Amino acid sequence: AWGTPTAPPAAPRAVPTGRTAFAFTTWGQQTILLPLDFKLSINGRLVREFKATEDKLVLDLTPFLQQGQNTVRLSVEYDSLYSGVQPTAADQFSVRIQFGRFNGSAFAAERTLVEFKRDGTQMLGTIKEFQLAL
Repeated sequence: AWGTPTAPPAAPRAVPTGRTAFAFTTWGQQTILLPLDFKLSINGRLVREFKATEDKLVLDLTPFLQQGQNTVRLSVEYDSLYSGVQPTAADQFSVRIQFGRFNGSAFAAERTLVEFKRDGTQMLGTIKEFQLAL
């Protein structure tokens, strides 16, 4: 008799490393270089200005957040230097506010708190505010 079968041992669980943080990440798919300027602020304080060409941006928001309610504001303006270039519906851009861990400069998202997606024609003149409570 072989006896009663036993369950296989549990797989070892990965131990999270790095420091926990809130991050702002961007992703884009552009048929042309989108002539868009972004401004990101938290609680009225400018965090960063960036261009649509920075489509894989990862910003640590943690130093800008306070306990309680936080207002994250993203505004998008058309860069007039590129007056002949018009975004199309094929151009895609998304931003996310995520919680996860930074290990050095690499960010590993554990969950997405807010996601905002638009095509190129929808981004012009956009002002979007997100509420984030800690």
